[in-house]
Amino acid sequence: MTLQGPRLYPDELVSSGLIRCCRRYGLTTKPLRSVVLEVPYWQSRFLCFNSLSSLARVFRVPEEIILWEHTTFPYASAFLDEVTYSKALECVAGEAAGSRLGAIAQNATVGGGFRRYCSECAAEDRANYGESYWHRAHNLPGVVVCHTHGRYLRASDIPVDMAFRLDLGLPSEGRSRVGGRRIPPQQLLRLAQASASALLSRPGSRPGPTSAEHYRAIAREHGWLQEGSQVSGLNLNRLLAQTFGDIFLDRWGVKPEQKESSWPSLMLRDRCGVPFVPLKHMLLDIALRSPRNESSLHLNHQPSGPSARRASELDAVASRSARAVLKALLASGETGVTTEAFLRQAGYFRAYRERFRELPRLRAVVLKFRAGSASVKRLSPGRKLYRSLPDESIPA
Repeated sequence: MTLQGPRLYPDELVSSGLIRCCRRYGLTTKPLRSVVLEVPYWQSRFLCFNSLSSLARVFRVPEEIILWEHTTFPYASAFLDEVTYSKALECVAGEAAGSRLGAIAQNATVGGGFRRYCSECAAEDRANYGESYWHRAHNLPGVVVCHTHGRYLRASDIPVDMAFRLDLGLPSEGRSRVGGRRIPPQQLLRLAQASASALLSRPGSRPGPTSAEHYRAIAREHGWLQEGSQVSGLNLNRLLAQTFGDIFLDRWGVKPEQKESSWPSLMLRDRCGVPFVPLKHMLLDIALRSPRNESSLHLNHQPSGPSARRASELDAVASRSARAVLKALLASGETGVTTEAFLRQAGYFRAYRERFRELPRLRAVVLKFRAGSASVKRLSPGRKLYRSLPDESIPA
């Protein structure tokens, strides 16, 4: 069946164009996808970017225009690594793209909530085009403010991640509620602006995978972290809560757990290897760029427990414990022991990891352990434990 869809408006979601198409021709979504789009098993989600060839045929525009200007794909793929991004581009136009891109599509739905619109944008759309429509930038995860007008968006009672059914309502129709009455805080406006900017991502101009050092450099530049200091995961969690509020973070489904290894600290940890959704990248970036005064918390890790003791006292106690463990290992003839296991058995792995430069007696025991048969990586004569400490090496 040949049917010409309506003109797609600036920043309009392609699903919004399909809604207007159904309303224009008096169709439901089932005949639309089976007869018009000729994709009977198409999952008609609100934030979709599959079946590009069928959509391009109906709307009479190139597939590239549909993908980059009327779907959330640029946002959802903005922070992917190059390999994953290349594979996503290859399969997004394929027949089975809907099933293979599920994980990437979730990047644009986690924390999305309900369909949202700006009442001022809707009024302008009706004045310019005779009808309102759903904007991409208003329905991205965590966005509760219009990046153009700086006002809270109105939220409908229709979830953005509704599967297998495309509700035919348009903005200003049905019940809705405003996100707030007062002027929105600047951090929410910055989040909306950053999210809208991610929609402009293209190959060669997108942020791409962002390193842990990149975020630590931002933290140091804005006074949150001292040079050479490790990051306090708990204080980083508090900074996120202080910047955006627990209510919003919980509503978006990204509230950090109250522990050192929650997602913000993992993003500042080298070689973590965990992919994070764009919303988390933007929240962390905005929080670390927020102004800090002298009374604000800091992100410098403060050792607690044994590692906080005076160095000379700690060195004496730790070296005695390590010598006792080494003596037992040599007596038992055990081999293949890692340095971490050796120090954990002694009870001073954390203290050694954080303050090894201040503990020469403990370093001497570790050096003796590494030279012995118990070590899984035995050092040969003349080898140094640390290059920066030239006086400590195994005798030839």
